[in-house]
Amino acid sequence: MDDEFAITEEFGLHILQVRPLVAGANGVTPDQDVTDALAAAERMFIEAQVPSPWVLGERTIFGIMPDWNPAEIVGKRPDPLAYSLYSNLICDDTWAKQRAEVGYRDVRPQPLLKSFAGHPYVDVRASLNSFVPVDLENDLTERLVSFALDWLEKHPELHDKIEFSVIPTCLALDFDQWRRRFIGEAGFSEMDCQNLRDGLRVLTVRGM
Repeated sequence: MDDEFAITEEFGLHILQVRPLVAGANGVTPDQDVTDALAAAERMFIEAQVPSPWVLGERTIFGIMPDWNPAEIVGKRPDPLAYSLYSNLICDDTWAKQRAEVGYRDVRPQPLLKSFAGHPYVDVRASLNSFVPVDLENDLTERLVSFALDWLEKHPELHDKIEFSVIPTCLALDFDQWRRRFIGEAGFSEMDCQNLRDGLRVLTVRGM
């Protein structure tokens, strides 16, 4: 079974959800099929690390909670039709088109979603690129995306908070907090931060 639970010091264990992992007439998958699926998923993951022509960043990571959160929208193991509809309607093109229209970096035709052994995962490198102001230079974009990937890897609890806690997506009153993080943790210069702030200001005003 797939269990979701929470543990608190005061009340102990709380079961939130319980779902069966295996469904079907037989309920048994041959061992070789599992081995083959895992090997194929590993190959896909390695191939996905190769830098893309449309997004910056030397590597990527994947998650089920970032961005267009597949875990909540189609589930962790959607059937092929649900995955296909979700990909075609949103995650192949529409997700990036909408962001480009309001002033973010246009990453098309980079898809957002990839399936590993039937499990949908968001390409976090693509997601982060799509939240960068379009006017930001490639060098700064590359360093920003790389740092955000490292930050998320160190703080996996932020997988569902990409837009708020991993990369700034608009100019808000808390930009000084981002500035301190980028200068202190990523080695950005004051000019880097000013250029990022200017880019965020332009797209924030455009979206008002």
